[in-house]
Amino acid sequence: MDPVFTLQWPEFLLANQLQTLLPKKEGYSVFVPVSRQEKAVDLAILRKRGGSHKTITIQIKLLT
Repeated sequence: MDPVFTLQWPEFLLANQLQTLLPKKEGYSVFVPVSRQEKAVDLAILRKRGGSHKTITIQIKLLT
């Protein structure tokens, strides 16, 4: 049986909004780590400008 990847709804909504606010044409990319080893990272934003890169990681906390 193949493993199944699922994405939590709040993470999906935030990734979708970030893709709208940070367009690819300006050098941005939004990544969702699928490795279970990345427990403290829900999303990563990469900005490529010239020859340099900057990465920001985000962890989403739900308030209940």
